[in-house]
Amino acid sequence: MTKISKRYFGILLRQRKDSKTVPFFVFVAKAKDVKQWAGIRRIKEEEKGSQRVAKPARIKSVFNFLDASSINTIPNSILLAFEENKARFTPINKILEKEKFKANKIFLDDSFFNECEEDFEFGFLEFSFFDDQPDYEKPALIVDGQHRLYGISAYQNENVPIVIVGLIDATLQEQAFQFVVINKKAVSVSTENIKSILADFDTPELEKRLAAVSITYGNAPSTLKHVNDSSDSPFYHLLDWSYNRDDQEGKHLVPITAIEQCFRYIRKIFDVLENDEDSLREFFYSIWKAVQKVYPELWGEDNKLMKKVSVNALNEYIVDYIQYLWPMDYIDIYDPESVEGEVERLLKNIPRSFWISEWSIKVQDNSNVRELIKEDLKTMSSNAKAKKRAWSDNLELPKLD
Repeated sequence: MTKISKRYFGILLRQRKDSKTVPFFVFVAKAKDVKQWAGIRRIKEEEKGSQRVAKPARIKSVFNFLDASSINTIPNSILLAFEENKARFTPINKILEKEKFKANKIFLDDSFFNECEEDFEFGFLEFSFFDDQPDYEKPALIVDGQHRLYGISAYQNENVPIVIVGLIDATLQEQAFQFVVINKKAVSVSTENIKSILADFDTPELEKRLAAVSITYGNAPSTLKHVNDSSDSPFYHLLDWSYNRDDQEGKHLVPITAIEQCFRYIRKIFDVLENDEDSLREFFYSIWKAVQKVYPELWGEDNKLMKKVSVNALNEYIVDYIQYLWPMDYIDIYDPESVEGEVERLLKNIPRSFWISEWSIKVQDNSNVRELIKEDLKTMSSNAKAKKRAWSDNLELPKLD
């Protein structure tokens, strides 16, 4: 157990005149440094917690945003809270007075205060902590921005500085209040506004930067571009669309309508992902990475598995299965490893032979064929559990002796 002391220079701001107002300490620090002493009091783990469980997909999306371009920045501040007696603020004037320095010659000059001389003070915030303290006992608790802090601190190429706003002597109730206000008062920018703004900056460079971080711009299908262009995507350079016409790499087997339909079905079943594009995409990737692992010799080749009707049927079959497991906490849809592992286990019951055998009907994209595929997938799963049955017992599609 090692005691660590920290000291940061910044300003203490009292935003309102009421004496009960919680002051803010505003400063800049390295994200990796802040992660050492800023913890989480999660709703599911601690009484009077106000934070949700961190979502790996959202943390990864912040990391990917920084990694996408060396000029991408995150100007939003991280909101922390120091409970009573966790940190001590010392005005710069007190420190300078001890040194018999006439502070008013520098720090009391009106030009330093932007007409807010009654509202803030320059000074130092100091606190200590032990290196083995649990998250909820650390000097500061994260009120807003946990995914940003974790994503930025995980970025190894640079030690990125971030803007911190710290609530000083903030009760747990004040922290809960701020969390609720921040999340309830957030207003999404309308698609129409985004189109209007971007119309003035319609350049290939901006389009490329936005696509790289999965931001929707105009009518451009940024999600499809990410699915096609990201090396993390199991469908890397496999989409069949005009965007890929001049691209010599990849086989362009899967229609974009198949991918769009997959995303629509996931949104329909898991409406919690509707406005969480990063988690939605990671969930989709996890499903299909598992498929790729189970059928490596079929992946990216021209066969039944890669047809649109099969992609959509398999997607619906898997998503329905996950929907059954999720309420019982057998799977975490926000954890890519959890999803990928469970899908792999499910697909072990569906042999490669099913996809390469001759089928009794023509493989075409319609709802009837899709339902037949799903029914056969369910039957094969039942056959595997029965053990005494062959995998092909009672199937509709394969023409087998």
